[in-house]
Amino acid sequence: MRILLVDDDLLFIRIVSTLLASNSGPIDGVYSGDNGLKLLRTNKYDLLITDLMMEGMSGVDLIRLALNEGLIDSRRVLVMTGEPTNSPHLIWLRKQGIYTIHKPFSAAEFHEALTFVWPQTG
Repeated sequence: MRILLVDDDLLFIRIVSTLLASNSGPIDGVYSGDNGLKLLRTNKYDLLITDLMMEGMSGVDLIRLALNEGLIDSRRVLVMTGEPTNSPHLIWLRKQGIYTIHKPFSAAEFHEALTFVWPQTG
């Protein structure tokens, strides 16, 4: 499984990469939505894990563009966020069938969320 991890927080990329290490193949981590979109356009990914609120292109914008361009399946996107559950962004994500996990989360919560977007990890 090839994973694209997008977050503007280097520490979060390191933590999530560590959590994924036993369940995945290659992990590409980038620090902006713009760079994430470039990689999605040039590589095939099985899973996109992204933060929602980032400088520049937000996670929502990244996901919208990726879905519109057919770069990723909505069932293979996991969004990490600290936004309230009733925010317009999260409502839109739920309508798209995109799974979200709220920061901060434990390793067990992350692995449980991963089984929803990539059942083979369960």
